[in-house]
Amino acid sequence: MTDGTLEFAEKTGLFFEDDGYPRIAGRIFGLLLMSEGPRSLNDIAARLRVSKASVSTDARLLERWDIVERVSRPGDRKVYYRIVPDLPYRIMEHRVERVRRMGRLMREARAAVPRGGVLKARLSEFAAAYDQALVTMEKALRRVSQAVFASNGMTSSPE
Repeated sequence: MTDGTLEFAEKTGLFFEDDGYPRIAGRIFGLLLMSEGPRSLNDIAARLRVSKASVSTDARLLERWDIVERVSRPGDRKVYYRIVPDLPYRIMEHRVERVRRMGRLMREARAAVPRGGVLKARLSEFAAAYDQALVTMEKALRRVSQAVFASNGMTSSPE
């Protein structure tokens, strides 16, 4: 593993931390992103110089987020992780869902306001902005889906 890979893993860790996520999870993600194949928990822990328990906890978190997957090798009891093959799609799909949920929340809040005025106007503006963002993001997600699934030799996308 190169110094560049470790540097990238560190930067990814800081990026995750800036968004309120565990730094170790970001470092694992960065390492796996720069790896050509799956890595064992032991290997990840050794390369990142962290405990195997931390790697196990944060790798499972990344797995729950659907950005890494656990794989096995015949005859080997070790746990291995790798980046999911359709990572760009999954990340964008997650972002689209967050925008969809926030738009729904804004519309619900607007409906709860009994009369017009500043508050209703503000909530209407937010709802409209989220609705427009959602339309744009869904179009982009369809394009990303086609590109990602074609480049990975997959026959269909999850849409």
